[in-house]
Amino acid sequence: IQVQREDGRRQYYESKVQAEADASPRDHRTAIIVDMLKDQVEELNDKNADLEAELEAVKYELEAKDEEINQLNEQLSNMETSLLTAQQSKKQAKTYDTMLKRMDYEMERLLN
Repeated sequence: IQVQREDGRRQYYESKVQAEADASPRDHRTAIIVDMLKDQVEELNDKNADLEAELEAVKYELEAKDEEINQLNEQLSNMETSLLTAQQSKKQAKTYDTMLKRMDYEMERLLN
């Protein structure tokens, strides 16, 4: 019975030592994989931060372009208003010119 116990204990310890030996490379591989994954996550976080910075820069540029477009649209509107006013003034001047010519003609006719 004592020999069986010793054999059982020996087998228990041998299997335990073997399990630890088997687990050790697995744990080492797991640690390597975890480190690789951590590196990849860190790399992706860096890339994400870079992309977010680029996105902010592009947003800023677009806002500046939008402001420039708004200013140009305002200038265009002002120029269109000025053009319309000039066209109306020209039309009015032409009407006055026609009236003056008619008056000159009538005065000339009355004086002769």
